[in-house]
Amino acid sequence: MAMGIEVLFGRDPALRREIEGSRDMLCRMAYAWCHDRALADDLAQAAVEKGLRACAQLRDPARLRAWLLQILANCLRDHLREARDFVDIEAFEESLAADG
Repeated sequence: MAMGIEVLFGRDPALRREIEGSRDMLCRMAYAWCHDRALADDLAQAAVEKGLRACAQLRDPARLRAWLLQILANCLRDHLREARDFVDIEAFEESLAADG
């Protein structure tokens, strides 16, 4: 079954416009959190995209701003998780074993 445009962008064009119109606010908030303009712009764009895809999940349109800010916070959290340096445990164990 093909995915319809309504599934991607919701049935309410006014809600879609509100989500898209929130991009500047999201960008300002993201910048306040990360102090990196390029990253803030990317995070705001990701939050708008996720908001558009998930707009059917918004139960109370009066809480749109809070809902979008939560999406933005999740985008930042995801970014920080992806950017984390991981220690290769196997290499660490091999290094310990080689050192005696």
